[in-house]
Amino acid sequence: MRTHALLALGAAGFALIAHLLAVRWDAQMNPTQIAAGVVSGIGFLCGGVIIQRGGSVQGLTTAASLWTTAGVGLAIGGGFYPLGSVLLAAVLTIQFPLRWAEDRLGRSIGSLPPPSPWEVRMQGSRQAVERLWARCLDGRIGAAAVNRIAIRTRREGDEVVLVAEMSLSDAEALAVVALGDESGDGIAAIRCTRVA
Repeated sequence: MRTHALLALGAAGFALIAHLLAVRWDAQMNPTQIAAGVVSGIGFLCGGVIIQRGGSVQGLTTAASLWTTAGVGLAIGGGFYPLGSVLLAAVLTIQFPLRWAEDRLGRSIGSLPPPSPWEVRMQGSRQAVERLWARCLDGRIGAAAVNRIAIRTRREGDEVVLVAEMSLSDAEALAVVALGDESGDGIAAIRCTRVA
């Protein structure tokens, strides 16, 4: 809320400054240039809010609401109070009641089962186990895989055994086992077992 409030205040301030400069100092000054600068500057700020984590992109809704909040501030700063009020009401309607409806709809349709603890056991050459473990952590099997509980390694002759307890969905556990098929030479065994 503070970010959105500061953004609206800043955009309104820039719009007021542009208007005052055009009226009091220079009649040739174009206030739309300042508005265009605010829009592109907010676009840059919104780009920093968007992050990619694993296979998902987060922050798009926050970035869009920040960008729209700048429009609210520009409308208020430009003296278009009814337009600013309508925009603000629309932003609040989209952000809060629609989020509630989205959550309700997601629950009623049925969501994926929650991740459960699995023991992942990889055995093979050191290089192959390291390569496979890195592929597990790079987000290809989902964000829940990074929620490691415990990792143990030991040597058995020329091979390394890595045992990790991880929170995985059933599909992610299958994806880990499938990574063993793709990994090439050096992997003697990979197994996922649900922890009771």
